[in-house]
Amino acid sequence: MKWFAPDYGAIRRDVLTLIIALCGGLVAHWLNMPAAFLAGGAIAVAIAGFSGLHLSISKPLMYLGFIIVGMAVGANVASDSLQLVRQWPLSMIWLVVMLVFIVGASWLVLRRLFGLDRATAFYAAMPGHMSLILALTASGVADSRRISIIMGVRVLALTIILPIGAMLGGSLPSAPPASGPVLDLASIGMLAVACVIGGVVLEFLKVPGGLILGAMVVAVAGKLAGFYQGQLPDVLTGFAFVLMGALIGSRMSGVSWFELRQSAAAGLAVTAVAVGIVTASALLLSTYMNMPLGQIWLGLAPGALEAMIALGLAFGYDSAFIAAHHTWRLLILGFAIPLFAPFFSSDKQNSKV
Repeated sequence: MKWFAPDYGAIRRDVLTLIIALCGGLVAHWLNMPAAFLAGGAIAVAIAGFSGLHLSISKPLMYLGFIIVGMAVGANVASDSLQLVRQWPLSMIWLVVMLVFIVGASWLVLRRLFGLDRATAFYAAMPGHMSLILALTASGVADSRRISIIMGVRVLALTIILPIGAMLGGSLPSAPPASGPVLDLASIGMLAVACVIGGVVLEFLKVPGGLILGAMVVAVAGKLAGFYQGQLPDVLTGFAFVLMGALIGSRMSGVSWFELRQSAAAGLAVTAVAVGIVTASALLLSTYMNMPLGQIWLGLAPGALEAMIALGLAFGYDSAFIAAHHTWRLLILGFAIPLFAPFFSSDKQNSKV
């Protein structure tokens, strides 16, 4: 019988990636940047990847990070979350309208300013669902490599825009308020097992972001039901932030400087489009919703699900609100992308409209 052999190469890459992310987080913390270990880690790992280092986070470690983030959201759940749920339909309805504006404007920018063919522009304009898009374009219907870089640049940029913007604007969010004593190891272990089960169930049901959402649902439900009281140790949530930053930054590993120069401008352009529309939407909704502007912004922002939830946690916002809106966004896109893709198929003879 052949015993399981650990992949030492993957372990070395994990360790190196985490060390670089930690160093970046420490520098960002020294600069007094909010969400320092998430944004600083992402920046450091991305720069190291551009410089030629082969960095990555293995799936088991990534799954561990998702579970810890889900647990942390439950442990820090806002006491008035259930009272504010009745305000969510307004922002969820507007989210659908906002997605139409983001996709349409981004598609026009990618076509007119950067000359992308119809299909590549369509897929690259999508504010999310990178894995689905890369699977759909693997057969060559669009330039999947360029799409991945454009979407990766957007995810990275969105992860660091809010912390840097808050720092430069002098509006530094406070840390999440303590919600009871620190949980003991036995309670953490039992909560972790329950969260893993919840995550696996939602993954089995094909729910977008099922692992992190399942963990979060179990942790939130357990907290509201009174099964446990308290918060995770700072070292555990800090590790999760470093891990999420490393994961986001490592998505740019292996991208050459030529590819970056070719697609970074397009990625930043669609990011600017999304940020402008999201900011206007958040300002509009904030006049009708009794919530912090930053919380609404994070709920609408088309960033990676795990990154936006982690940012919400780091800023002390209601991560349940943020997770609900990002799940809704992914469900809409999961339906719309395959439905509308045939209308934007690119026949190389008609690459210009």
